[in-house]
Amino acid sequence: QNIGPNGKYLDVHFEHRFVDGTSNPYLVFSALIASGVDGIKKGMQLTTHPILDNPASLNNEEHIKQGVTDRMPDSLSDALKVLREDKILIDAL
Repeated sequence: QNIGPNGKYLDVHFEHRFVDGTSNPYLVFSALIASGVDGIKKGMQLTTHPILDNPASLNNEEHIKQGVTDRMPDSLSDALKVLREDKILIDAL
């Protein structure tokens, strides 16, 4: 781990791993940017720390230990329901 004197990571690598090759990259990045801007406007802080393991290899208990408690919708109908309720994404898209 490459941590500086202020306790922050010196090397930062960001991966967005829950979309696949069939997604529209413009919509994905629009959603990421809109969500990030909303978080900045609200003064939100990241509640997780860097996950150094492959997230796909972690079980539910390990996800919770890493601070990952929200799950993606399991079906298209659930995903559409969540999208309809998300004003930030609706406004951005």
